[in-house]
Amino acid sequence: PDGLLYVLQWSNTNNKILRYDLDGTFVDEFTDVGVPQSIGIDWDNQGNLYVSSYNGSSVRKFNGSTGDDMGLFISGGLQGPTNIWYEPGGNMIVLSYNGGAIKRYDPDGNFMADLVTGLSGPEGFDFFPNGDILIGNGGDGSIKRYDSQFNFIENFIEPGILLTPNAIVIRDDINLGIPENNVKTVFVTPTIGNQFYFNSAVVENIKALSIYNNSGELVESISTDDSYMWDASNYAEGLYFIAVDDGGKTLTQKIIIKGN
Repeated sequence: PDGLLYVLQWSNTNNKILRYDLDGTFVDEFTDVGVPQSIGIDWDNQGNLYVSSYNGSSVRKFNGSTGDDMGLFISGGLQGPTNIWYEPGGNMIVLSYNGGAIKRYDPDGNFMADLVTGLSGPEGFDFFPNGDILIGNGGDGSIKRYDSQFNFIENFIEPGILLTPNAIVIRDDINLGIPENNVKTVFVTPTIGNQFYFNSAVVENIKALSIYNNSGELVESISTDDSYMWDASNYAEGLYFIAVDDGGKTLTQKIIIKGN
């Protein structure tokens, strides 16, 4: 909120939260006490600062203007908290890494509900424009997608593709992965493999398809005049997007290239 960069310190002699200018110039030790193995950070709508402690299994509250310690906001019921964030209604969401759960707390820090259980090392999150949430699941290396009510939708990245994912950032530089641009009908099958077939009924009026890697880089353009099959065996395994231009609107479908 003050235009500064806040840095948490996982392991340090004092574990205080530091502030820097956006050119990297050190400003100060902002908080008057440290948070050991600090890992999650957010502000409430009054501007107070909250920081989670992984080994302390707690969330600490600070005055957002002065950095003064305001005590533990959550002191029990957590097992290795990682990310925290505030919902628009004022409740806090906490990812419990060792507990394998996503938890909700009210504005006073009182436990409300386990929203998701049965996870293994949840860490890393981001939001789609429609409110869907991506959560990293370190135990099996997957990225899981939930709706805004934390109902499971899909494995956005299947288990085994990643190794202990712990941070997620959605970039819409080329409008990939944005829900309103996702096609309702699958036009590429299978969605995992190294040879993919295009649904002729969907792409018959589309002359070209573009293949992007998960960094948003164009890796290949395919003409449907030549073939309705794409051999991806020469590409590295991982997440890719196939995009088509349908009357000026970009439609996308995600696929995973994986060897036999």
